[in-house]
Amino acid sequence: MRNRGDRVNTPCSINVDGTGLTLHEQFIGGHPEWNEGNILIGREGNKQIYYDIEKKEIVGQIGTPRMFPKPEGDISLSPSGEWFVNGYGEKNKNYYAIYRRSNGAFVRSKGIGKGSYSGDIRIDPAPRWNRTNDTILIPGIAGNKTRQMFVIHVITNEESPKE
Repeated sequence: MRNRGDRVNTPCSINVDGTGLTLHEQFIGGHPEWNEGNILIGREGNKQIYYDIEKKEIVGQIGTPRMFPKPEGDISLSPSGEWFVNGYGEKNKNYYAIYRRSNGAFVRSKGIGKGSYSGDIRIDPAPRWNRTNDTILIPGIAGNKTRQMFVIHVITNEESPKE
């Protein structure tokens, strides 16, 4: 359990039928994502990790800390499970680290303006995949200083670029 002032973040899981409410002592970040089966994608220290909710332990790692400099950022797994994206903020921009799980291909986006908003009106990275696994929807500030939605097109090339 992690306390932040008047907020409490308690990691737990429950079966889809409402049974098996389970408290987890291991905090894996505020924005975990379901992988396959009983595995979550989260964070431990500076690593993007796999966490097994049945074993209650970390069972693997995605990429490297260099690839994902802020593993507790907003994350999203593509519908096919082949692609993973980590969105994170630095200064007044959001960045997106996109990773192909089948071969380790990796790329990072240029910074997308998010302004200097904070609190309830902040612009979190919040990446979301389309159903065909080739486009990511993201929020940001356009050149005319208005809040807009943008897309990142993922070009699927089988070559594995080097980090």
